[in-house]
Amino acid sequence: MKYITTKEFAVLSPIQITHKEFEKTSIFKSKLEHCHILFQKKLTLLDKRSYSLKITADDYYKLYVNQKLIAMGPAGSYANHRNFNELDLTEHLIIGENLFTVHVYYQGLVNRAYDSGDNRCALGFELYADDQLICEADESWYYHYDNHYVAGSKTGYNTQFLENLDFMLYNKAIYNGSLSGETSCPIDTDYILESIPARLISLDMIEPTQVEVLSDNEIFVDFGHEYVGYPVFTLRGKKGQILTLLCGEETEDNNNHRTRANMRCNCNYCETIIMSGGVDKVDFFEYKAFRYMTLEGENVVKAVDIVSIALFARHAVYKNNGATLTEGETLLRDIWNLCEHTVHYAMQEAFLDCPTREKGQYLGDFTVSGLAQLYLSGDPYMYRKTLFDFAKSAEVCPGLMAVYPGSLMQEIADFSLQYPLQVLNYYRYTGDRETALTLLPVIKKELDYFKQYAGNDGLLIGVSEKWNLVDWPQNLRDDYDFKLTNPIAADAFHNVINAFYVGAHCCVEELAELLGEPWKKRSDTLAEAFNRAFFNAKLGLYTDSTSTTHTALHSNILPIFFGFATPASYTGVKAMIEEKKLCCGVQFSYFVLEACAKMGAYDLEYALITNRGEHSWYNMLREGATTLFEVWGKEQKWNTSLCHPWASSPIIALCHDWRKMRDIGIALKVDGFQKAFS
Repeated sequence: MKYITTKEFAVLSPIQITHKEFEKTSIFKSKLEHCHILFQKKLTLLDKRSYSLKITADDYYKLYVNQKLIAMGPAGSYANHRNFNELDLTEHLIIGENLFTVHVYYQGLVNRAYDSGDNRCALGFELYADDQLICEADESWYYHYDNHYVAGSKTGYNTQFLENLDFMLYNKAIYNGSLSGETSCPIDTDYILESIPARLISLDMIEPTQVEVLSDNEIFVDFGHEYVGYPVFTLRGKKGQILTLLCGEETEDNNNHRTRANMRCNCNYCETIIMSGGVDKVDFFEYKAFRYMTLEGENVVKAVDIVSIALFARHAVYKNNGATLTEGETLLRDIWNLCEHTVHYAMQEAFLDCPTREKGQYLGDFTVSGLAQLYLSGDPYMYRKTLFDFAKSAEVCPGLMAVYPGSLMQEIADFSLQYPLQVLNYYRYTGDRETALTLLPVIKKELDYFKQYAGNDGLLIGVSEKWNLVDWPQNLRDDYDFKLTNPIAADAFHNVINAFYVGAHCCVEELAELLGEPWKKRSDTLAEAFNRAFFNAKLGLYTDSTSTTHTALHSNILPIFFGFATPASYTGVKAMIEEKKLCCGVQFSYFVLEACAKMGAYDLEYALITNRGEHSWYNMLREGATTLFEVWGKEQKWNTSLCHPWASSPIIALCHDWRKMRDIGIALKVDGFQKAFS
């Protein structure tokens, strides 16, 4: 594939952005930021044929054919694993002159949202007619910088620039192709395309459930649920009039419909629109997560004609061809629907931890959100893609990165050690032998990486190259009694990191056995060492470390979840769960619910899902959730995200165990959940 760029980018040397998190690297900064570039090409077609397109861009593109939005992408990736899209354009092309406009965005920031900040910006384009290449990216393309996307302040964790749209700078002649621009620069790149195309994102148009005039200067809009996307509306007003657009997950308070744009999650969605005096179509490039919107401006109600208003919700292709809750109490249905809506709309080209503050794909979040999505959709595509995404991160560290892709490097040992479980869960559901065999060597290299930290008994000491997380946020660790510095001390020896390490060996050994592949068994000796080190027979529980008698929930759940706990711990752990309930983070609730099932405590598992305490899905609903929270309640974290699919563990637990729950008298049924084998 050939690539083109602008003259400004053509002279820049690419920056190497991948590195180990704690590795000393020279400070680098991209030369350019927030570049909206329109690459254009006119092509005359003489007859009707079958037309297909292969396209990619760095950082991201939106494709317009004859001024109609057709597609956007690609999924994030590094240069040596460049994602691309393929699409059929037959129905979008006409006999005669056709205009291709590709809106390419280069953000230029180092963050989890883009593989950006590396001075790379390029468009790759190949159009085929009946399999014959008839148009590609070359110097016959023109480009313009679209300066009506004026950069506002940065928001989130430097996740995005706010877009202040100035329609006084908008040039319709550019978009309709009547104005020639600069000649594009062909460029040699080191991009290596993936072997298969990535799926395109889907768009749903969501109409408001409420539009209310608050005053002469304010119009309030409610879309009924929180979605991920961007507002799209058409306005007519006087030239130079300034409007303020506020988007948010909440209103300011219960008695006021003013949108809270300065959100809890560290994003402030407050943007301005300067009107041209004609008809202006407001169409943002970046996406947000929001439910409410307020349009403010002097005498906006009378001076501005709102022709149309909607929300374009974007998400990965999603069809509920999998699990469906068909019987259950009202609260359970509400929890199920909350989980499903979040998994549906928070999933973009990757399993994002949240689509606001980070916009990044975390390996630990994927343990829960990936499995919930797989069960709900019955479609293994996204799950399999993510397994390979993180397998590619082994090129940066064989112990795997916590985030992939993205230009911000982060490593979390607890998350890396969940990878064998993720592969095992995928194989249990799909029976996809080829994928599992391909990923088995990745797991071997990962465990070999962690083996460098093994002491005489095989357990891990001082895994200092990666965070030792236990759980997030810190105040939901059940007072775990160990100093979790970052990096951790070289002699650090504690429970949870070792529980995940032993569990990783249990999972890969089970996977190898299912595949009929040889694998050296180490889990038995590691489990014996773990039980000697951390099980306190007097207490009947596992301690957080060898230097404390404190017994956090986390220290006791994982040995049971992974199946290597001493049976003497079951009574104490059940009593602990009954007393403490979900005194953990929402991602860790997955392990708690599954541990209940491992102990045969299905009544306790159901009671945890439907409990009405402060640490519950009920509490999220009570606080007005339409998407899952990052924690159990809005005030439990200083920067709580109100759209976080890592809280979707009830879907998994109910799919696994509804029959067992029904056997003990709970009215519950889940249809459509299929597994290749148990």
